[in-house]
Amino acid sequence: MFRPITLLLNKLTDSINRSLSKGQPQEHQFSKEEFKTMLAIAGHEGALNEIETSRLEGVINFENLKVKDVDTTPRINVTAFASNATYEEVYETVMNKPYTRYPVYEGDIDNIIGVFHSKYLLAWSNKKEDQITNYSAKPLFVNEHNKAEWVLRKMTISRKHLAIVLDEFGGTEAIVSHEDLIEELLGMEIEDEMDKKEKEKLSQQQIQFQQRKSRNVSI
Repeated sequence: MFRPITLLLNKLTDSINRSLSKGQPQEHQFSKEEFKTMLAIAGHEGALNEIETSRLEGVINFENLKVKDVDTTPRINVTAFASNATYEEVYETVMNKPYTRYPVYEGDIDNIIGVFHSKYLLAWSNKKEDQITNYSAKPLFVNEHNKAEWVLRKMTISRKHLAIVLDEFGGTEAIVSHEDLIEELLGMEIEDEMDKKEKEKLSQQQIQFQQRKSRNVSI
């Protein structure tokens, strides 16, 4: 079975090859170095614009990148919740931050025990005495020397959108998201429309919940 990057490169190779050969079929399979040369020629010949060339180069080079080469969120900038955080504390933070997933730690941030998704706030609001850990998923741990491609594949297979990057001593170095890796692969910023919709849905559902609660109190 071919790796995802290999499959993508094959498709890109076929596309550029057809462009450069004026639509004539070609049997030759290009190596990565040949592909780089062909890509440079395609850019020079005008078959690809500067942005397209840059993105394709990003795809070619992605398999050589390690997590430490990706624009991750360093430890100092990570928004995380203690395992004893209250519903009110979490709600206030989630409503004022642009994120949907948050590490959950016990003791300190070097001991991450879960990942909380903001979509579970609504369910939690019905039983606010619960612990945040009741609504947290098992974390995915990687290290900065792991290949970015391997981490992306692992995240995709395990359906994890956030990974905890550990340092050489097992402490928390940073966090890396599925979006971070895709942006590195494509060489462009992307917006997670699904997360955006979930955040809007959460906000609307919470408003409706509070309205119903107010009506029940007034009756």
